Amino acid sequence: MKRYISFLLVGSALLFALEGVAYEVDTHEKLSETAAKNSILSSDTDVLKNLGLLPSIEDNNNLFPNSEGKPRNILNLIKDGANFEDNLSLYRPINHFFNPLNWTGLTYAGLPLPNWPSLVWALENNGQIDGVLGVGKQEFSNRDAREYFFKALTLPDKQEREKNFGLTFQTLGHVIHHIQDMAQPQHVRNDAHLDLPGELPGIENPSLYERYTDRPDVRGRLPFTGYAPVYSAADPTTFNYLPNFWTKITGAGLAQFTNANFVSAGTNFDNPGMFNFPLFDPALRTDMDIQQLCANANPPCPNPNLTGAMTFFGNWVEERI
Repeated sequence: MKRYISFLLVGSALLFALEGVAYEVDTHEKLSETAAKNSILSSDTDVLKNLGLLPSIEDNNNLFPNSEGKPRNILNLIKDGANFEDNLSLYRPINHFFNPLNWTGLTYAGLPLPNWPSLVWALENNGQIDGVLGVGKQEFSNRDAREYFFKALTLPDKQEREKNFGLTFQTLGHVIHHIQDMAQPQHVRNDAHLDLPGELPGIENPSLYERYTDRPDVRGRLPFTGYAPVYSAADPTTFNYLPNFWTKITGAGLAQFTNANFVSAGTNFDNPGMFNFPLFDPALRTDMDIQQLCANANPPCPNPNLTGAMTFFGNWVEERI
């Protein structure tokens, strides 16, 4: 096991939206684009050729309709899925939470909400989620992707096959959106963060973390590349079962890693009994002069005359295999 002090920078989803607007979909799209370009869809051109498709996910001669009927190449279909998972309906984002300690989704005051844990919503391993009178129906899970893929390979009508290829690749983007969310502490520590298109003081509780990482000047500096793949032919057993990306017996699932190693705005070190980890270590203290922080700030501090010090506490991060 490795132990190190780390900071986690990755995008995640808002809790609700009142319009077709989401503030951080660009971050999700960038994460999904980078993942697709480093996946077997790009590294092994035979994968697409064996399906009768052109070998590049960026080839604009390889176009299929997304769920809105717009022709898109494979890469853009995956990016659409990452975007639509937040934007397609008002209901979807509330299903983007998963507490690996008890396998629950988002709750309020200890009471369950009419939602599904991220793992269940994204995979539909236990069967189709039909919602109530069509509201809350899940159409873009891993289960759905497999059905679309089967139809894309077997239907006799060419137009229907192309429609289902489009839905297959778009749905991949929907599913990997959830894995990205599991790297944001608020999504695995039952920490609601309501973000609305307008400013509603006293009602909104937006994630400063998400807003910060969505700023174009910040997102442009984030290191999206250079990481080893989590799953590869050289290591076929680690994540060969999809729920393992969320939670594993060894504790190496991404939701488990984030839950145990990072605090969030609403669940700091002072939540014993709810989240016992990470442990607070007063020795991992850093005091920084506010003037120095302001000198390094981008954008600049709104009040350059601030004085005093800010105290930061780190923690040891444990990576399980």
